[in-house]
Amino acid sequence: MDLKILGWNDLWEQQWTRLDRKDTVPARVIGDFGHKYLVTTAFSADIWAEMTGKLQHELHNRSFFPAIGDWVAVQRLEGEERVIIHGILDRKTCISRQGAGSVTHEQIIAANVDTLFIVCALNNDFNVRRIERYLIMAWNSGVNPVILLSKADLCLDVNERLRLIQEASIDVPLHVISAHNN
Repeated sequence: MDLKILGWNDLWEQQWTRLDRKDTVPARVIGDFGHKYLVTTAFSADIWAEMTGKLQHELHNRSFFPAIGDWVAVQRLEGEERVIIHGILDRKTCISRQGAGSVTHEQIIAANVDTLFIVCALNNDFNVRRIERYLIMAWNSGVNPVILLSKADLCLDVNERLRLIQEASIDVPLHVISAHNN
């Protein structure tokens, strides 16, 4: 697989050359399952990965663990269908929120995202304040938001709802869509 399809570019290449790359190859995290990760490499579209114990210990905080979208340095294990994560490249962007529970901690949703599509139905679940919260999360994360308003066929006053969104989302691209009406 060509890693450029997954977003590998000169920025990541520059970071890669600064790493101790001995016996490792770049991989993109596409799934986060706690202490197991699904990654894509040039040699395998989907392969399971785990961090070394040393890396887990060095990171201290769960918010520094690999997240979906991160680029990592992995080592192939001879004769096994898994790889070991030895390092993580610095994140360009990071979408996060406060984790659930009584102890405050950051929960990483995705890393290295360029564009965040905020999808909101124009039906009875429509909520301008929710869209504003998502916009703030996008802007604080350093990503470019795009608003997609779906189910336009279920809305009696699309123009009024568009006006409300445009007031809250200055200069954010906005698209109204309907699967029912193509």
